[in-house]
Amino acid sequence: NRNPNRSKAIAVQQSTMDAADDHTKTISWSGWKDARIPNGEQQQRHFGLELQCPFAQHILDGRKTIETRAYALPPDLLSDDDGCHEVKVEILESAKGEAGVSSMPNVVPLVNNESPLLRQKGWCTFTKSFRYTSREQFDADLDKHMVDSSSGYGWSEERPMYGWVVGSHGVYASGS
Repeated sequence: NRNPNRSKAIAVQQSTMDAADDHTKTISWSGWKDARIPNGEQQQRHFGLELQCPFAQHILDGRKTIETRAYALPPDLLSDDDGCHEVKVEILESAKGEAGVSSMPNVVPLVNNESPLLRQKGWCTFTKSFRYTSREQFDADLDKHMVDSSSGYGWSEERPMYGWVVGSHGVYASGS
Protein backbone atom coordinates (compact mmCIF):
# COMPACT_ATOMS: atom_id res chain seq x y z
CA ASN A 1 0.00 0.00 0.00
CA ARG A 2 1.76 3.15 -1.21
CA ASN A 3 1.34 6.56 0.40
CA PRO A 4 0.47 8.91 -2.51
CA ASN A 5 1.64 11.99 -0.60
CA ARG A 6 5.18 10.66 -0.22
CA SER A 7 6.02 10.42 -3.89
CA LYS A 8 3.87 13.44 -4.73
CA ALA A 9 6.24 15.79 -2.93
CA ILE A 10 9.11 14.89 -5.24
CA ALA A 11 6.90 15.07 -8.30
CA VAL A 12 5.51 18.47 -7.31
CA GLN A 13 9.00 19.83 -6.71
CA GLN A 14 10.16 18.45 -10.05
CA SER A 15 7.25 19.99 -11.92
CA THR A 16 7.28 23.45 -10.31
CA MET A 17 10.90 24.42 -10.87
CA ASP A 18 11.58 27.55 -12.89
CA ALA A 19 12.92 26.88 -16.37
CA ALA A 20 15.65 29.54 -16.16
CA ASP A 21 17.47 27.74 -13.34
CA ASP A 22 16.01 24.42 -12.31
CA HIS A 23 17.88 23.82 -9.08
CA THR A 24 19.53 26.88 -7.56
CA LYS A 25 17.55 29.63 -5.87
CA THR A 26 18.74 32.72 -4.00
CA ILE A 27 17.61 33.34 -0.44
CA SER A 28 15.36 36.12 -1.77
CA TRP A 29 13.58 33.92 -4.38
CA SER A 30 9.84 34.64 -4.15
CA GLY A 31 8.95 30.93 -4.46
CA TRP A 32 10.10 30.22 -0.90
CA LYS A 33 6.94 32.01 0.27
CA ASP A 34 4.83 29.19 -1.21
CA ALA A 35 5.86 27.05 1.76
CA ARG A 36 4.44 29.47 4.36
CA ILE A 37 0.83 28.56 4.81
CA PRO A 38 -1.41 28.49 7.89
CA ASN A 39 -1.66 25.06 9.53
CA GLY A 40 -4.42 22.96 8.05
CA GLU A 41 -4.14 24.38 4.54
CA GLN A 42 -2.54 22.61 1.56
CA GLN A 43 1.12 23.47 1.08
CA GLN A 44 1.49 24.89 -2.43
CA ARG A 45 5.09 23.93 -3.08
CA HIS A 46 7.13 21.19 -1.44
CA PHE A 47 10.81 21.49 -0.65
CA GLY A 48 13.25 18.68 -0.15
CA LEU A 49 16.61 18.58 1.58
CA GLU A 50 19.19 16.05 0.42
CA LEU A 51 21.17 14.46 3.21
CA GLN A 52 23.71 11.75 2.67
CA CYS A 53 23.37 8.53 4.62
CA PRO A 54 23.38 8.32 7.70
CA PHE A 55 22.54 11.97 8.48
CA ALA A 56 18.95 11.79 7.19
CA GLN A 57 18.15 9.03 9.66
CA HIS A 58 19.89 10.91 12.48
CA ILE A 59 17.51 13.88 11.96
CA LEU A 60 14.47 11.63 11.76
CA ASP A 61 15.29 9.72 14.94
CA GLY A 62 16.03 12.93 16.86
CA ARG A 63 19.77 12.43 17.41
CA LYS A 64 20.80 15.24 15.03
CA THR A 65 19.09 18.44 16.20
CA ILE A 66 21.10 20.92 14.10
CA GLU A 67 21.70 20.58 10.36
CA THR A 68 24.81 22.41 9.15
CA ARG A 69 25.13 24.10 5.78
CA ALA A 70 27.32 26.73 4.12
CA TYR A 71 24.27 28.95 3.61
CA ALA A 72 21.42 30.31 5.71
CA LEU A 73 18.02 28.67 5.59
CA PRO A 74 15.60 30.87 3.62
CA PRO A 75 13.45 32.62 6.25
CA ASP A 76 10.22 31.46 4.59
CA LEU A 77 11.18 27.84 5.32
CA LEU A 78 11.29 28.48 9.07
CA SER A 79 8.41 27.19 11.16
CA ASP A 80 7.05 29.50 13.84
CA ASP A 81 7.59 28.56 17.47
CA ASP A 82 3.92 29.36 18.20
CA GLY A 83 2.70 26.75 15.69
CA CYS A 84 0.87 29.22 13.43
CA HIS A 85 2.99 28.21 10.44
CA GLU A 86 4.61 24.83 10.03
CA VAL A 87 6.82 24.27 7.00
CA LYS A 88 7.57 20.60 6.48
CA VAL A 89 10.75 20.00 4.53
CA GLU A 90 11.04 16.57 2.93
CA ILE A 91 14.11 14.59 4.00
CA LEU A 92 15.67 12.97 0.93
CA GLU A 93 18.39 10.46 1.72
CA SER A 94 21.11 9.85 -0.84
CA ALA A 95 23.96 7.40 -0.70
CA LYS A 96 27.05 8.31 1.26
CA GLY A 97 29.49 10.07 -1.01
CA GLU A 98 32.33 12.53 -1.01
CA ALA A 99 32.12 15.11 1.79
CA GLY A 100 30.84 18.46 0.57
CA VAL A 101 29.80 17.10 -2.84
CA SER A 102 26.21 16.16 -3.58
CA SER A 103 25.81 12.60 -4.78
CA MET A 104 22.72 13.73 -6.70
CA PRO A 105 22.67 15.11 -10.23
CA ASN A 106 21.04 18.51 -10.76
CA VAL A 107 18.00 16.84 -12.30
CA VAL A 108 16.70 13.70 -10.61
CA PRO A 109 15.01 11.22 -12.96
CA LEU A 110 11.71 9.87 -11.68
CA VAL A 111 10.11 6.56 -12.61
CA ASN A 112 6.58 6.25 -11.25
CA ASN A 113 7.36 9.26 -9.00
CA GLU A 114 10.34 7.44 -7.45
CA SER A 115 14.09 7.58 -7.93
CA PRO A 116 16.71 4.89 -7.38
CA LEU A 117 19.11 7.72 -6.37
CA LEU A 118 17.33 8.80 -3.21
CA ARG A 119 14.69 7.80 -0.69
CA GLN A 120 12.08 10.10 0.76
CA LYS A 121 12.38 8.99 4.38
CA GLY A 122 10.33 11.58 6.23
CA TRP A 123 10.10 15.28 6.98
CA CYS A 124 11.25 17.85 9.49
CA THR A 125 10.71 21.47 10.37
CA PHE A 126 13.33 24.07 11.18
CA THR A 127 12.77 26.69 13.88
CA LYS A 128 15.93 28.77 13.65
CA SER A 129 18.88 29.45 11.35
CA PHE A 130 22.06 31.01 12.73
CA ARG A 131 25.64 31.58 11.65
CA TYR A 132 28.51 29.97 13.51
CA THR A 133 31.15 32.62 14.18
CA SER A 134 34.01 30.46 15.47
CA ARG A 135 35.42 26.95 15.48
CA GLU A 136 34.87 26.89 19.24
CA GLN A 137 31.17 27.64 18.85
CA PHE A 138 30.89 24.99 16.11
CA ASP A 139 32.76 22.38 18.17
CA ALA A 140 30.59 23.10 21.23
CA ASP A 141 27.54 21.91 19.25
CA LEU A 142 29.14 18.63 18.10
CA ASP A 143 26.57 16.55 20.00
CA LYS A 144 23.78 18.44 18.18
CA HIS A 145 25.06 18.56 14.58
CA MET A 146 27.24 15.41 14.67
CA VAL A 147 29.83 16.90 12.28
CA ASP A 148 33.46 16.54 13.27
CA SER A 149 35.51 19.65 12.51
CA SER A 150 38.06 17.55 10.65
CA SER A 151 35.52 16.17 8.15
CA GLY A 152 34.83 17.76 4.77
CA TYR A 153 31.58 19.07 6.26
CA GLY A 154 33.34 20.52 9.29
CA TRP A 155 34.39 24.00 10.27
CA SER A 156 36.41 26.00 7.76
CA GLU A 157 37.71 29.55 7.89
CA GLU A 158 37.23 29.60 4.09
CA ARG A 159 33.42 29.50 4.05
CA PRO A 160 30.52 30.49 6.28
CA MET A 161 28.84 27.83 8.40
CA TYR A 162 25.20 27.93 9.43
CA GLY A 163 23.17 25.85 11.84
CA TRP A 164 19.53 25.04 11.15
CA VAL A 165 17.74 24.02 14.35
CA VAL A 166 15.43 21.04 13.79
CA GLY A 167 11.94 21.39 15.22
CA SER A 168 9.50 18.53 14.76
CA HIS A 169 10.14 15.53 12.54
CA GLY A 170 8.30 12.50 11.23
CA VAL A 171 9.21 9.23 9.56
CA TYR A 172 7.26 7.64 6.73
CA ALA A 173 6.34 4.01 7.20
CA SER A 174 8.90 1.80 5.50
CA GLY A 175 7.78 0.32 2.24
CA SER A 176 4.96 2.85 1.84
